[in-house]
Amino acid sequence: MKADRFFSVHYDIRHNPKIELLKDMGAGIAELGRWIVLMSILYDVGGLYDVTTQAKRRYLSRELELSEEGLTDFLNNCAECELISAD
Repeated sequence: MKADRFFSVHYDIRHNPKIELLKDMGAGIAELGRWIVLMSILYDVGGLYDVTTQAKRRYLSRELELSEEGLTDFLNNCAECELISAD
């Protein structure tokens, strides 16, 4: 992924089956907002974000407005919806 400051998002992303599932598994429409924020972070860092360090998890928790447990749940849900790799 090349971070060129812009990425396309379809206007009907909220009806994508993977996003619908993510919304159902989590906090509804707020999950879509978190997914877009996560996409922007992933674009900015070239597609891979290491969540094994405490500092990086804190940053991601703050950006997504989630607790530590909430972050784990959100990332697991994204992986289960096949939006990100569980690895």
